[in-house]
Amino acid sequence: MEGAEATERAVAKGRSLKRLPIIGSYSRYMVGRHVWHIQIVLIVLVCIALAVDISPWVGSVWSNAVGRGVIPAVAASFRFSLYRALDITAQVFPIACVLGMLWTEAVHSSTGRRLMIMTTGKSFVRAATPLLIVALAATVIQFSLDNYLRPSAVMKLIEEKLGSYHDYVDRSMPNGSVWLALGSDILRAKIDSADPDILREVELYHFSKTALHAITAAAVAQPAAGGSASSWVLLDGRMWEFGEDTGGSLAAFARRFERQEIELPVDPLWLSYRQLEPKYLPAAVLGALAKSADIPSDQHNYAAWQQLRKAQAFVPGMLGLLAAAVCYVVSARFSLAIAAMASLALGYLGFAAMRLMTVIAEHAILPSHIAAWALPTILLICCAAAFWQLAKPDRAFPRKILNKIKPQPALP
Repeated sequence: MEGAEATERAVAKGRSLKRLPIIGSYSRYMVGRHVWHIQIVLIVLVCIALAVDISPWVGSVWSNAVGRGVIPAVAASFRFSLYRALDITAQVFPIACVLGMLWTEAVHSSTGRRLMIMTTGKSFVRAATPLLIVALAATVIQFSLDNYLRPSAVMKLIEEKLGSYHDYVDRSMPNGSVWLALGSDILRAKIDSADPDILREVELYHFSKTALHAITAAAVAQPAAGGSASSWVLLDGRMWEFGEDTGGSLAAFARRFERQEIELPVDPLWLSYRQLEPKYLPAAVLGALAKSADIPSDQHNYAAWQQLRKAQAFVPGMLGLLAAAVCYVVSARFSLAIAAMASLALGYLGFAAMRLMTVIAEHAILPSHIAAWALPTILLICCAAAFWQLAKPDRAFPRKILNKIKPQPALP
């Protein structure tokens, strides 16, 4: 009998535990407020930026599609606006995240809810669960935007030839050729617009430490079947080698060939995306180019951008956490307006630092790992220090707020 009662109590206790919320009602309320305010700021920023961004191009998108009918033109304009909105969202989401979190904390303090929560004995750190949840969600969203949604949107714009992005992957230059620096050599070639893996009218200038010592010319260059990324085959070409006994005649020393394999440090994958900035590349393509050693020396730093796209995902959430902590500390000693201005200044400095570290990583002033992860590491240290200070008992209830609470008269 007692065993049956114990079993029933255990089952009832298990059912009650299942009904317990993962987070409390206060945390759910604050998470909802944060999401709502971030959403409002994000919509406003995206709408303003989108209106400015698509205005030069929406007319051409419409005119190119209206020949197929009004409905296809409307659909093309809608897709163009949607893809551009995703691109813009990835850029403005960090700003919206910080402003939305700061907005929520400011309203929370100005309406007296912060004081009400603190009178229950909760410090800023104990009540910071909503901030941590929002910061974690912001990190996931920013990572998804930078590495998946934004590149996919740009690739769709290129595929459907909407706007100007397809111009960046137009393989034919105005003069029909490109010049590439390949270590000590210089390559001049025309990239086939139909097949970017094929080079035509190839001229390769070989330089020694002091002078030009050879020229290789070929009608076609194509990747060698089954070879490495740097293995190419030259077809129908000639080669001139210069020495002290050339006698001034190049034709006399020309060596013709029908087929010749050479090592050319040009990755065919890079040729397909050479005009597109690394921040727009799909994650798989960026990863492959970051590992490739066959990239011309004067091109983008793909390894740096691979690290930047990972590291910058942590900036919005941690910067929002730090801005909220600064707002809390400053508002306890000064007015809420001064606290908001201090937090906004901190956010501005954070985004300026993020842009600065991007430039440093792109130009290889510092190693890519250091340049990319320096700002997230600094923000993490600052957040940990701020929360550790606010977790102290004497910081749970700032003195200025205590002074606002009038003591109640003693009961008779």
